[in-house]
Amino acid sequence: MNERLTFSYGTAAQAVVARQLALRQKPVEQPAAPATEPVARDWDLETDWGFRGLMLFTFVLFMRPQDHFPALNPLHLAELSAVVALGGMAFRRIRLGLPVAPLLPEVGGVVALGLLMLATLPFSIWKAGSLETFTDLFLKALLIFILMLHAVATPRRLEQFVGLILACCAYLAINAVVDYSRGVNLTYGRVRGTVGGIFGNPNDLAMNLVTFFPLALAGLIAPLRTWKRLFCGGLAIVLLGAIVATQSRAGFLGLVAVLVLAGIWLGRRRPGMIGAGLVAAMLAGPFVPSAYWERMASIGNKEQDQTGSYEARRRVMEEAFQAFLDRPLTGVGVGQFENYAPEGRAESWHESHNALLQLAADLGIFGPLIFLFLIWRGFGAVRSSQRMLRIFRRDPDRALIPFQRSERETLELFVAAVGIALAGWFVCAQFASIAYNWTFYYILALTIVPREIIRARLR
Repeated sequence: MNERLTFSYGTAAQAVVARQLALRQKPVEQPAAPATEPVARDWDLETDWGFRGLMLFTFVLFMRPQDHFPALNPLHLAELSAVVALGGMAFRRIRLGLPVAPLLPEVGGVVALGLLMLATLPFSIWKAGSLETFTDLFLKALLIFILMLHAVATPRRLEQFVGLILACCAYLAINAVVDYSRGVNLTYGRVRGTVGGIFGNPNDLAMNLVTFFPLALAGLIAPLRTWKRLFCGGLAIVLLGAIVATQSRAGFLGLVAVLVLAGIWLGRRRPGMIGAGLVAAMLAGPFVPSAYWERMASIGNKEQDQTGSYEARRRVMEEAFQAFLDRPLTGVGVGQFENYAPEGRAESWHESHNALLQLAADLGIFGPLIFLFLIWRGFGAVRSSQRMLRIFRRDPDRALIPFQRSERETLELFVAAVGIALAGWFVCAQFASIAYNWTFYYILALTIVPREIIRARLR
């Protein structure tokens, strides 16, 4: 049964039922342990430097304090916090006799993608550039991805971790709205992130805000403290304003996907929220700048695209596909499509603006296949968590449920929200070269963490 649980091929529900039947057979004088009793994975949590380091790294990644205080640059805060976190993880797992990294199919998929990058390195058009992309970007994302699966091991930690991400998004979104209203920090009328890194340009800022928007919606209706729900409600409004300020067409399409999926889900659980959302949308409509709708209209009509970016993106996608056809097995090298300049290329020094084409051009056919496997596993983790939580909700005997009611309800909302977030990211990824960026590996880890928390409680 343990092996089946590990790979979750439709047997998690059966495992829960079997466990419940076994518990019911216990004598009355041996009641089930209370839901708040520590479980095997709650390893002396207050002294876990892996989680502390992960929180600090995430803060530095999102907030980039060195952009505001250049004197912090020599300290290399991101690298320092990552070393502390990974060292803490390795020490704890070795002390407990566990493998250095969690042995999960998703970890194997991300590792396989990294190994593919190394295997195609000898065929890269610029080997040093490919090696730099691997070591400076992907390898770090891989290690932090593994760290998240280790460190975010309880519902309380999950709430703290997501709370930090949402607090950082609030800062970025508020600054974006203020900058747009003041007419500063703009690129052709589109607001940029107040910090660099993964929020530097308007499209990246919009993609990240769209991805984390469903988590704010979940917090709005979750059984949390009143001030937390008010914070999430205000954040959802500010995030929408910031996404509009970016005037990102990819962000608009991702936001539409998120709102449609959220509407379908809420329509089943809380129909009243649909009406409230429609009223809010009608009230907010007059405040949306006309320039925003004019730019969104160019999605279906390239004649309305005054910048010519619509046609340029179409050409660069065609060139990325041609690069894949030129090298279908090895690609041109990880991160090297923009440097690929065969005779006749019209859009030199540009990225592919599509995550799957980016992988195909860089790594050949196996790149997008591994990536699609990871996305499939992410949605599969969401479904697995929902199946197990559904059985908990239907169980009439509260003593057999290994979660408090508020924990279970919060987990249910979060699992649904993170599935919608992954879908929103995937829509945005069809218009951006973000296959190696941090956001995907953060959201993928957040789809897996609830499943592993539930399994740990069942053990």
